[in-house]
Amino acid sequence: MQNQREVFQNLLGQPFLRIVAGGAILLFGIFLTDIPTMVMSSGWPATEGNVVTNRLVGTSVREWTGNLYTVRQVFISYQYFVNGSAYSSSAINSIDSPFHLYPTSYASRYPVGKDVIVYYNPRDPSEAVLEPGFVDVYETFDLVSLIVLGAGIYLISLGIKGTRDLYSLPPVRPPSRGD
Repeated sequence: MQNQREVFQNLLGQPFLRIVAGGAILLFGIFLTDIPTMVMSSGWPATEGNVVTNRLVGTSVREWTGNLYTVRQVFISYQYFVNGSAYSSSAINSIDSPFHLYPTSYASRYPVGKDVIVYYNPRDPSEAVLEPGFVDVYETFDLVSLIVLGAGIYLISLGIKGTRDLYSLPPVRPPSRGD
């Protein structure tokens, strides 16, 4: 009788199962990103709010090469009301991280005391953003999601190659010009 490792290796040896496993891993990688929240937040209802804090913080970081550079983070919090209840949040967009590509831009757009439109989750009004929907692609993907997405794409390509090998399909070559 085969042990579990041999069974797993035999299953992944099947090209179709590589494609299915790669697709599943690819979907998992998408859900590791903030894409689902971005899609949902674009349909959230809006209410009025007010910016309470706005801090732009710079931290000096030394690279492995020895170079010193400054990482800027923005911390913005705001208050808003939903059905008579007060809430507060610090999420600018669905990424919900102080690390943004343009922190000074966010800091200047949301000064303390500014009246803002807040988009909140109707199922959980404590979840809110100032900027709903999709954000810059570089902010959407983090390292872990990129690795998982890459693994999914790699498995799918292995499955396609295995299918080609299984059915002995010749590789696709461009037609020659002189013939």
